[in-house]
Amino acid sequence: MSKSVGQHSPKSSRLLRNLGELGVLKNQPAEKQFGSRLGRLIDLSDSITLADTLKQVAKPTAVDEQVKGVKQGEGLKADFLERRSSMVSFVVRSFSELDATDADVTPAPFRLPRLSDEILGDEGYKPYQRFYALHQSEMEHQVGRFLALVREQVGESNSKLTRVVTLDSALFETLQSYCRKQLAQVSVLLESRFHALKKNRILTAKDDEQTSSTEDWLLPSGWLSVFYREMQNLLLAELDLRLQPLLGLIEACEYEELNQR
Repeated sequence: MSKSVGQHSPKSSRLLRNLGELGVLKNQPAEKQFGSRLGRLIDLSDSITLADTLKQVAKPTAVDEQVKGVKQGEGLKADFLERRSSMVSFVVRSFSELDATDADVTPAPFRLPRLSDEILGDEGYKPYQRFYALHQSEMEHQVGRFLALVREQVGESNSKLTRVVTLDSALFETLQSYCRKQLAQVSVLLESRFHALKKNRILTAKDDEQTSSTEDWLLPSGWLSVFYREMQNLLLAELDLRLQPLLGLIEACEYEELNQR
């Protein structure tokens, strides 16, 4: 087991744990002093905006105890699980070979790059980098649309949740650029893993005086198949990370509705 694995607590995100297990994290992120690290990401302008938002949500209202709409936490949770399942299926399908006669399965709009002269060359990772970036763009689009819907419905529940949504929106706008830059680094880290697996396979073949054919690479134990599985796991872990703000709002709605019964 690599050193990096032991440095992550069970509370770490699934994405961070997966990257640690692949051994591609050079500098392990600290798990302590979260408040001070978060503060360094917020500049003066953002601080003013957040301060104004906090003043706004701190104002008492005359309808704090009045429920404005029907109980909808359970419905939102069911919708969340359905949409998450659909997004997971989208990722998995993009890695699958579909039978052309299978009319019951909708092919993904973009697919895992297959072996080509480009992949076999020195710049072989680039097709996979484009593939990963397409998935990230699709995730951001789908999660963003659903987040807007959840904020609207949760904010209509009562005044407490309206304030939660207001604060969530302000924090999201403040940290969105930073999060986007950090998630873009996942593909960069994955590139080092791609080259390490490829190099290790070539060196092993030399030591064993064997040839390293592309057919061997695609066997279940082949280095390229291993890479495909690792890339898919990272995409699914990133999806879960992107869905965390949504899940937090839905659970806040469920908690508030439970306390009003």
